[in-house]
Amino acid sequence: MMVFSVQDGIMKHIFNFVSLYEVYLIRTLVSFGAYFNIFKIKKKK
Repeated sequence: MMVFSVQDGIMKHIFNFVSLYEVYLIRTLVSFGAYFNIFKIKKKK
C-alpha cells in the first residue's frame, strides 16, 4: 500500500508542471523502452 501512496504523491507533484497526457506519453515511452531492453536481453541468452 505504501507504493501506491508514494506514487500518488509523486503524481500530484508532477501534475503541477505537466499535463496528464504528457505523463501518459512519457510513461508509455519508458515502458516500451523497458520491454524492448528486456526482450533484447532475453534474446541474447
